[in-house]
Amino acid sequence: MSRLAFVFAKEPEPGRVKTRLCPPLSHEQAARAHEAFLADTLSRLATVGGVELRLAVSPDAGGPRLLALAERYGLLVVAQGAGDLGQRMNRVLTGALADADAAVLLGADSPDLPTEYVERAFTALRTEEAVVGPSEDGGYYLIGASRPIPSAFALEAEWGGPRVFEATVARLGADGTRFSLLPPWDDVDEAADLARLAGRIGVAAGQPKQGTLEATSRFLSELAGEGVKL
Repeated sequence: MSRLAFVFAKEPEPGRVKTRLCPPLSHEQAARAHEAFLADTLSRLATVGGVELRLAVSPDAGGPRLLALAERYGLLVVAQGAGDLGQRMNRVLTGALADADAAVLLGADSPDLPTEYVERAFTALRTEEAVVGPSEDGGYYLIGASRPIPSAFALEAEWGGPRVFEATVARLGADGTRFSLLPPWDDVDEAADLARLAGRIGVAAGQPKQGTLEATSRFLSELAGEGVKL
């Protein structure tokens, strides 16, 4: 079974990424957060066996930081293309399924997502047509398929809003798509989410877990040194 995983990412430019963390973070700090999350996400997903990891970038040419991360992990870079998030995800997933038996899409907003969940997604796709991993904020951290599912990306719900997961599951059900769900996990979109992440990886207590989310742990430690309280 050929398996592809795509991490969607924007170039970490101040004012363009993780803006819901501002305040208490500055736009420059939010961009550093995004870059740290992305570095750790790629580092961890690169360890999942039997999966080819690729980086889906915006802007389409890829910015210098995205290209540097892709080079570090030896990843193929693909363009997200134009349109809203749903149109871009549908384009990448449909294109991937022309070459693979199964593909999943993830963001970099859940840097401590257990890699086991990605393995479980591909296991589900041996028999199911789609799989979705819900996030605690009403969206999802992962969506995958073994065949194109364009209607799942044509939602009336606002992308980034609290009804995306609900609307996606309803659309899959209405289409008669066989799908399964992964356990929920936490996205990091707002300051409270960042504080919970710091607690999970031990940074909030000043004792980051050895070898866990190295870039994110370093960033959170720097934030504390810069006087940011979460």
